[in-house]
Amino acid sequence: MMRTMVMTTVMGAGLFLGGCGGGLKSYEITVKYADTNAAAAPRTVALAGFRGVPTDHVMAKAGNAWLLDAKAKTDAKAMTIVLNSGAPASVLAKNDAKWTEWKSEKGEKPEYVWAFANGSGRQDEVKVLLPLHAKAWDGDKIILNVDADGNLKIDPSTPRKLDRNPPE
Repeated sequence: MMRTMVMTTVMGAGLFLGGCGGGLKSYEITVKYADTNAAAAPRTVALAGFRGVPTDHVMAKAGNAWLLDAKAKTDAKAMTIVLNSGAPASVLAKNDAKWTEWKSEKGEKPEYVWAFANGSGRQDEVKVLLPLHAKAWDGDKIILNVDADGNLKIDPSTPRKLDRNPPE
């Protein structure tokens, strides 16, 4: 009986610890116009990977003017993507140097990516938080759609493992 309890406790702890971190990974992130047939206005999208509390990150509090602030983008180590009729999509590859740049001073992988687009939408519609835990997404690709107003949405073809992913 005691041996069974110890084994159950050890196995349970292993499952808990494995489920907690879930392992962080780099994803291929594609940013694209939601409707490639539409003559969409050029859109700028910034991506910034980081560790820590999402609401503490500069992009969580930023307004549209943030995209024009070169110092703020540099401090956030943001990657800037410009979509237009000649380039309706852009991909951040899993092996892109940005993933290395976004590592912490201790060499830890980023936990999240904030995506921020210029647009006329409300602040909560032009930003998307992407958790980078392996247990958050099925597969290794995340697709973000940008609509005509600059609103960002996770493409329905991107399979999520969590009900509220990204968390609100």
